[in-house]
Amino acid sequence: MTTNADPKPPGEQIAPLFDLLEAEGLNDSERILTALCRKSFLRLWSQTNVFTDEGFRDGKGSTRELCDALVIFGNDVIIFSDKHVSFQTDKDVAVAWPRWYKRAVLESCKQLHGAKSWLDRFPDRVFLDPRCTRALPVAVPRQGAVRFHLVAVTRGSREPALAFHGGVGLGSLALDSSIEGD
Repeated sequence: MTTNADPKPPGEQIAPLFDLLEAEGLNDSERILTALCRKSFLRLWSQTNVFTDEGFRDGKGSTRELCDALVIFGNDVIIFSDKHVSFQTDKDVAVAWPRWYKRAVLESCKQLHGAKSWLDRFPDRVFLDPRCTRALPVAVPRQGAVRFHLVAVTRGSREPALAFHGGVGLGSLALDSSIEGD
């Protein structure tokens, strides 16, 4: 029996809404993204390394990483995909650039659109751990009300970009939002 003085049943743990303090990231790039979420306002609404139970049944099989960071704030859902791909500096830029772009940018976009699709179809099958024992502690807004924002974070091209532009600029990619498709 529970009372107002004891809001949880005996033996039951109440998890914090978001436990970003426990999340570390699976690789250096994801650890950087986790640190950025921790140090910004995103820490209030974000969870890193989120998983789905796709391919995982009765405690067997392997789960899939949904995204590197997920932010749910009201009806807005921000999905982050983080890829660190080494730019092949030993290759001609005409060869190295398309390879890097495919592995970093296109793969990140593929993950983002897959995550959005999963959240639309299976909003209750999102977990905080790869064993799918801890459900996402906040509801994903339902279709029609949700606004998705997809963010691809790519690393590994800064030094080659600086070298290509003769050391001028920030060493980042230009964004052209008029381009549709590849």
